[in-house]
Parts: sequence; structure tokens; C-alpha cells
Amino acid sequence: MAAVMAAPALWRVAQNLIWGVRWGGNRVPDLEFALTSGFTFFLSGAIVVMVYHLRMTTEVGRAGIRVAFFPWGFGGRTVRIADIVKAEVTTCRAIPGFRGWGTGRGFGASALSLRGRGGVRLTLSGGKRLLIGSQRPAAFRAALSRVRRRRAA
Repeated sequence: MAAVMAAPALWRVAQNLIWGVRWGGNRVPDLEFALTSGFTFFLSGAIVVMVYHLRMTTEVGRAGIRVAFFPWGFGGRTVRIADIVKAEVTTCRAIPGFRGWGTGRGFGASALSLRGRGGVRLTLSGGKRLLIGSQRPAAFRAALSRVRRRRAA
């Protein structure tokens, strides 16, 4: 997809630098055009690589659920087990419901989701709701149920 989007821009750069075909109203010197184009393509590629390598990990432990985004570790959150009132497996639609993947808010709830369409919707004490995306939502809810049972015993 990225290659399809970049192809017209690469074609224009090749036309300008290799064949000397100028386009647009403001002419820029070749060196400045080459440096600007190279920097733009490098920056675009770096962003694509960073997004590709972004991972979300969810750990269920005695203290609670810890969600973190790697390799940078931003946007994470910890939810205490004692604060969870209800947990249910759900299908989530991140883009219309929460304005995209990652961390988001929408319609009285928060979301932490990166890939996939499944997740576990938590109802927290105080009425807050949190959707945690997962590629294996049933296993996530089962692990959460085990921890909650052990904690109650």
C-alpha cells in the first residue's frame, strides 16, 4: 500500500532530477529539491518502520492488568483487579468507535488496542469502561477470571 502511494512522488522526483522535466510554478534548485525529497522519503519510511514494529503487550497478574506499547513503552496503563466489576469478550471497531488504534476515547469509554477486532470490555468501579484489544480475547478473559478467582479465595 505504501509503495502504491509513494510511486507518483518517486516518478516526479525521477522526472525532475534525471530527465530535467520541471513541474509546478516555483522552481527549486536541483540540489535543494533532491535533499528535500530525500529527507521526506527517509522520514516517511522511518515512520512506516516504527509503526510496523509497534507492539502491544497485555499482562494479567495478581496485582492487575498491565498494558504497554513496545518498543517505546508509551501509552501504557495498569488496571487493578479490585477495580474490575465486569469483563466480557467483545468485537471492537477501533476506527469508528475510538478514532483509530492505540489509545483512544469515545462514547463514554477508553480503549487500548493495536491490531485485530477482538477485545475484552472491562467495566470498572465508578462506572468507567475500558476496552483492551486482544488477538486472543477468550484466552485473555480466561486468564483474568483465573486471577480474580484466586484473589477471591
